Amino acid sequence: MIYIPAGEFLTGSERFSGDPSVGPLRKISLPAFFIDRTEMSNAQVQAVRPDHSYRQGEENYPAVGLSWNQAVEVLANLDKRLPSALEWEKAARG
Repeated sequence: MIYIPAGEFLTGSERFSGDPSVGPLRKISLPAFFIDRTEMSNAQVQAVRPDHSYRQGEENYPAVGLSWNQAVEVLANLDKRLPSALEWEKAARG
């Protein structure tokens, strides 16, 4: 897991198009959090949901085809959670 320190960061876009999922550029402050370096793998999902199938040899590939509720269930069993949209953006922006 990667530690993301508390603090301010810029979110949104300078070229705000009115898309409510983006929003105008603004400064936000978040508390510190941890985030995994990679997406949840097929092997991690199958450990919690034995019915999860994937191609042989793709154990370490990112898991796909899960609903939001299924992802929440798997992560809860791993003592993890999905990041919020703002946490995801802060981690991605570095």
